[in-house]
Amino acid sequence: MEEMGLPVLELIQFVDTRWSSEYNMLSRLHAVRKAVGAELANSENNIEVLTAVEWKQAAGIVEVLGPLADATKEISGDSYPTSSMVIPILHCLKSHLNVFITSKKDGVMFARSLDKALKSRFSFYDSDPIFCPSMLCDPRFRGVLIDDMVAVNTLAIEVKKLSDKSSLEPNVRTKDRMFESVSHLINYHCQNELPIISAESALVLRCPVHKSRQL
Repeated sequence: MEEMGLPVLELIQFVDTRWSSEYNMLSRLHAVRKAVGAELANSENNIEVLTAVEWKQAAGIVEVLGPLADATKEISGDSYPTSSMVIPILHCLKSHLNVFITSKKDGVMFARSLDKALKSRFSFYDSDPIFCPSMLCDPRFRGVLIDDMVAVNTLAIEVKKLSDKSSLEPNVRTKDRMFESVSHLINYHCQNELPIISAESALVLRCPVHKSRQL
């Protein structure tokens, strides 16, 4: 590889228990394809080299899987909250696949299959009782995918559900009062069309949050 002026990179081995290792393996193989092709051409083992069409297909698959691999790494973090990121990440993945499919690049059939699988597995992800409230409580995403007033109404409904559920349990007077106070506060803002936060605070909260680098 040094003789060809290419960076020295090792091939990555596939691991059965990690799908991302397959993406990393294919991505690295495509990155060093020239060196691999030259090595196989001079090999005595008579190993068949990939054709130009197959390399293009590999490049398309790598492009399709790239954002999915990034999403997997991001959502698997254990040093920061991740439940609020599920809906935005799935939204971005669907958008990425739609753009790729309309581009008519190599790998479109694979992208369509992946898009179909995501729709089947996460058909009602935007109304999930855990991920939706989590996203609406995160200032980075509130008002981005869902309008502010819709977010407030959705949270009010979820708070009421929790309040109704708590009222059926013994010794939960403190929790009942807490949910009732929060519900009244949200309803007051809705009825009077008041912003939950000031315009200045909203501007600050909607700025992108840069995660600190992990040590």
